[in-house]
Amino acid sequence: MKTLDFIKQNIGNKVYITGGDLSINPVMSRIVNNKIELTLIGLSRGGRALVSDDRGRVYSVRPSNVREVGN
Repeated sequence: MKTLDFIKQNIGNKVYITGGDLSINPVMSRIVNNKIELTLIGLSRGGRALVSDDRGRVYSVRPSNVREVGN
């Protein structure tokens, strides 16, 4: 399945973010390292995945960094 298809099919589902270059940012580093569950909102016009935390904060990340939370 292509990343774009994955994002479109999982809007509204719980996801987590994988690291790499995101670990430079202290806020994103905490989210990545603790595998905090986020809700996938959709795609931005620029093709970035939009995710939100339980406090309503929205983050924009590369779709390739988004993984579905396993049951």
